[in-house]
Amino acid sequence: MEIKNKELLDLCEKFEEEGRVFYEELANHVSEPVIKDFLLIISKEEAKHKEHFKKILEEKGNQKYGWEDEPDLHKLVDKKFKQDLFPELNWDLEKFK
Repeated sequence: MEIKNKELLDLCEKFEEEGRVFYEELANHVSEPVIKDFLLIISKEEAKHKEHFKKILEEKGNQKYGWEDEPDLHKLVDKKFKQDLFPELNWDLEKFK
């Protein structure tokens, strides 16, 4: 089974967006300025990564990258990465203070 460039890069974009949202929301729950700033920096980095993957996809389109014919890649993506990587922030953050 072949994994398409768009499929893999879309998945990478999704991971980066989830990371950006996670770190940004976590920063909203932190009162320590240094930690808050650090989390916001990480959030911005995740946004940059997302844009990088988007740019790769726009520039390369359907060109081959070398991973398309890798037999275990599709299984790995389906098994490990078609889920949320970052936890929801609906758990009690007070216990971490």
